[in-house]
Amino acid sequence: MRLRSSTGLGTRSFSAAGRTSVKWQLWVKINSLEAADAAVAQVSTNGTTFTTLRTWTLADSDNIYKFYEFDLTSYLPATTLYIRLDANMNATNDFFYIDDITIIGN
Repeated sequence: MRLRSSTGLGTRSFSAAGRTSVKWQLWVKINSLEAADAAVAQVSTNGTTFTTLRTWTLADSDNIYKFYEFDLTSYLPATTLYIRLDANMNATNDFFYIDDITIIGN
């Protein structure tokens, strides 16, 4: 997935029913951010109110893929979880790349 500028938003839901633990794994690459730019990873149990798990800023804008893992277990026993990636950047040449998104549940 590639998000750019302030229009980049990706949301997906998945069933967490019966799970005792859930982890969200992904690879992220940030390129060309300025001081006021940011991108976020968020989670929700209702699809409306989201909690920010991670904010990427200019300090992360090195054009190198990095692995991230978020433990979503504290959001259980929700039967459905929503994950969202949001680009809050100001130019079309600001890029937020996401690869190999994986959800692991036990």
